[in-house]
Amino acid sequence: MLEIVSRGGVLLVVALTLALSPAAAAGQSASQPDLVIVGRNGNTLTGDNIYNSDGVGQQREVIVDRRTVLVIRVQNDGTDRDIFTISASPPSQGFRVRYLSGRHDVTKPVTAGDTANFFAPVVATGEFAQLRVVIKVIPAAKLGAHLSLTIRATSGATDAVHIEATKTSTST
Repeated sequence: MLEIVSRGGVLLVVALTLALSPAAAAGQSASQPDLVIVGRNGNTLTGDNIYNSDGVGQQREVIVDRRTVLVIRVQNDGTDRDIFTISASPPSQGFRVRYLSGRHDVTKPVTAGDTANFFAPVVATGEFAQLRVVIKVIPAAKLGAHLSLTIRATSGATDAVHIEATKTSTST
């Protein structure tokens, strides 16, 4: 932007330059979490490069006999290093869900609702942190019991994945 200012009869031309990062100039966010559900083989990724806060298009359906473990990646698709807050909806009746970061059980802060205070470690652009989701069927769960979970990562922007689990066996 160019501005002409008069000071004491002298015309001054002032050039103002707005510095934008290349990502901001291209319309990208400096903060962009990308939650991804990793398949058992480590290659199948559900939700990669899909961004929304409700998990639409980022859903995995699983059948649970007794227990299953899913791996969630919190990728940093933004332009700067970032820290992401991870939160999840409470489990449905008939299921117990635990969240593990490395060897640390982070279930309580992840499921604390509006007071969520679990932060993934600092994640560099293009890198990721992992969270394991352990889903167990409780003994009293009825055949066909259903679990619906939404997991979110937030830091300026929000992304979510959705997990649907169904109990399919009478064994516990």
